[in-house]
Amino acid sequence: MLLDTSSNHNRVAFTGMSKKLGKNIFIDGKKDIIKILEETKPSNTYVGQLPPVIFDALDPKKRPEQIKDIYKTFEEVSDTIRDFKPSITAPADEYKNRRPKEAVDKLKNLFVKHGVIKENDPFDITYLGAGEYKKAFKLEGIKDKKTGEELSLKVFHLVDKSPEWHKYKTHGNYAEINTSIYWKKQQGMDTQRSKFYWGNIDHGYFVDKFVDKNVKPPKKIVDEYDYGLKVTDEVKEAFGHNKLFGYSIDAGGVRVVNRVKNNSKLARYVLDKVKSQPYIERPAVWYGIKNKKMGGDRKQVEAGLAICIKHLPNKDKYVEECLDFHNSFADQGIAYALKYLSEPSAEKYFEVLMKRKDPETQVVLLNEIPLLSRERLDKLKIDDLDVPKGEIDANRLEKFYRIAEENVLPEAEEHLASYMHLLPKDKIMPTADILIAKGSYDINDRLLHKIKFVKDDDYSFGDKLEVLNKLEKVEKNDFLKQKIKAVRTQIIRNSLDD
Repeated sequence: MLLDTSSNHNRVAFTGMSKKLGKNIFIDGKKDIIKILEETKPSNTYVGQLPPVIFDALDPKKRPEQIKDIYKTFEEVSDTIRDFKPSITAPADEYKNRRPKEAVDKLKNLFVKHGVIKENDPFDITYLGAGEYKKAFKLEGIKDKKTGEELSLKVFHLVDKSPEWHKYKTHGNYAEINTSIYWKKQQGMDTQRSKFYWGNIDHGYFVDKFVDKNVKPPKKIVDEYDYGLKVTDEVKEAFGHNKLFGYSIDAGGVRVVNRVKNNSKLARYVLDKVKSQPYIERPAVWYGIKNKKMGGDRKQVEAGLAICIKHLPNKDKYVEECLDFHNSFADQGIAYALKYLSEPSAEKYFEVLMKRKDPETQVVLLNEIPLLSRERLDKLKIDDLDVPKGEIDANRLEKFYRIAEENVLPEAEEHLASYMHLLPKDKIMPTADILIAKGSYDINDRLLHKIKFVKDDDYSFGDKLEVLNKLEKVEKNDFLKQKIKAVRTQIIRNSLDD
């Protein structure tokens, strides 16, 4: 276990996973993070750092041992709370607060032992509420005397280590801890996104700031979109679904819609420098940055120039300039700009980028296909839109799909499965045959996901059943075989309900 005591804030940080997850939010959540865990095999999955109210109470001479004890105890308590199922004979307090008394006693003993509170001080774990993915509790009695700040404990209902990941793309212990530490690393602790302190992926919990009417308003409101993010599971107002007193109290549902903005502070800086200028002056600023030697990674500067394209006139000209960088990170930026070009230009440069054979750029391009297949977006300047099938030109979509199909790398081809159902109806089954014949677990998994979640109005019930039959005949993986049966049962039930 590595401890970093060099922080300017005089805190002990959990290193390793914090650094990896703090750089960017992973597109596919659990799926991507599990790959990192399998590749790096970290000794633990702690992320973040202890809050001042706990850290400052520790003995500097014994701090490493005390922190290990805190880790271990929170692991045990979170697991105990997760497994707790109150019976009808359970004490009223346990039933009301959704946790056993032993969890309260264990945490109180921990805090008394390490000087956070005294033996006679009141302490409790009180239930605040629950959502689809986790329960929230207040750690009553733990209060920072300097700031008045209190803490909440979030315990995920399930630490799902099965191959299923679609449900956990932006929710659950993997994705939400990633989102929380990313925002903390990028923006600090004073924005509208509630303060995150620490958590553990394997044990499915995290500790953050408790929010109620006594909490001061956020010091600054930062638009998540500036970081290439789209918030999908909360209201914009100060109060409402997953919002309380101006704070976002749930880290779930945050999607990456622009990898360049999400991954690079320098690219965001370049974008801001250009788009903050009057429209007529932007080209001069753009070329000034292009021709000037700036500090930092040149590839990130070039990627920043690429994501400026949609804010410039004569966009094709700047696409050509950015293609000349021969920089795959900049190519990703170009990929996001294609939907703002004319249809012939978008198709031309889509093919150019696909033929450059960079897997990450290809993934971006494939995921842009629905947006490229609708009406040109001359006035809109956002990277992600909900595109109803009725607004998609299936024939236009097929043009981009076939270019992708011809040039796609094995590392990116699974994303073809996500848009097969948007093709002209007579092309869906022949394309399904091509995809299924590849024998790819990831392709078949995505095909099943679309069958399960896309409404029958957008993907006919008959087509869904036919694809399921094709998959059932060839699938050898036990998990996917069970998933095929489960999806079939679900869509039949859904059709009967209708």
